[in-house]
Amino acid sequence: MASASQKTGFVALLRELGLEVDQDLEPVIRLADALQQQRFAARVTTTGEITRTAALIAIGALDSESRSRLERAGLDWAKLQSLSKIPELPSPAETAEGAVPHELLASALRWFAAKNRAQDETSTSIGPRELAQAILASVIQDRDSGILPKRLVDSGLDFTNAMEYLEDTPEPTVIRSVTSIGDEPATADLLGRQDLVEALAAMLDHPWTTHPKNRSCSRPWPRPSTSTIHASSSGCATATVC
Repeated sequence: MASASQKTGFVALLRELGLEVDQDLEPVIRLADALQQQRFAARVTTTGEITRTAALIAIGALDSESRSRLERAGLDWAKLQSLSKIPELPSPAETAEGAVPHELLASALRWFAAKNRAQDETSTSIGPRELAQAILASVIQDRDSGILPKRLVDSGLDFTNAMEYLEDTPEPTVIRSVTSIGDEPATADLLGRQDLVEALAAMLDHPWTTHPKNRSCSRPWPRPSTSTIHASSSGCATATVC
C-alpha cells in the first residue's frame, strides 16, 4: 500500500476535483485528521488516513446544522462516537494540508464532484453538509464496504431520511413587519412597502381606495381582515378576494 506521503492530500484532492473548500470545512478536516491520528495511536484502526467515520464525527462536532439534520433522521451521535471508540475529541491538527483521506472517503468526494458536474451545479464549494452528503451517499451505494454502515445502523440512522434532510434547502427567511390597527393585523414584506400602504388605507376606509381609477374589482372592497392586498403592474390596487 502506498504511504500517506505518496497519496494526494485532502485539500489537494478537492482542488483536483474542481471543488472549493468552504471556510467551515477546513476546521472539520483538521479535527478529522487529529481524530484519526488519535485512533491510530490507540490501535483501534489500522490507518492514519482520514476515514469516513472520523470525518462524519468531526462534522457532527463542529457543524450544528448537519448535526441537527442527522439527529432528525435518528442518529445518536454519542453512540456513534462510542462505537467508533473515541472517548473524547482531541484538539484539531494545526493545518489541513497534511491530512490524507482514506480511499473510501476519497471515492465519496469523487462522487460528489461528479454529481455536481452532472447536475451542472453553479456552486463548486463543498462544506460540512456537502461532505456529510458525500459520505452517506457512499454508504448507501455500498453497505458492505468499511465499518461505518453498520455503525450508523446501530446508531439509529434512517438512511433515506438522512439524505432527504441533508439535501433539503431551507426556504429563505423573509423579514416581515406586522402593524396592528384595532384587532386586525396587516402584514407585508418590508420590501413591499406599497402593499402595506394600500392595506392600511383600505382598513381606514381611506378615499384613495374608493377612487374610480383605482377600482379593478366588480364590487367594492370588503373591509380586509387577513386578506392579502397586492398592487397590479398598472398601479391599480387589487385584492385576492376578487
